[in-house]
Amino acid sequence: MICLHSGGFTSRQWKRLAQTLAPTHHVITPDLIGYGAEPWPPGEPFHYQQDVDVIVEIVRAQVDPVHLVGHSYGGFLACHIARAIP
Repeated sequence: MICLHSGGFTSRQWKRLAQTLAPTHHVITPDLIGYGAEPWPPGEPFHYQQDVDVIVEIVRAQVDPVHLVGHSYGGFLACHIARAIP
């Protein structure tokens, strides 16, 4: 399961959910670009496709099927990711 946080938050948004699901699920909670541990690249203009591309690579690196969970901006990204990797 990959949980995508909303704008203005970090991956910590999912901490309690990840702890609850840990016994039965592998939960990945990345920081989106410009949040938490992922600083925004200097001089780069914002475009959501950058986040989509990063998460698509995380999805492709998984062996098992992936469930995407997103809140607000994270949900927006999840829809684009699902279209990129049906």
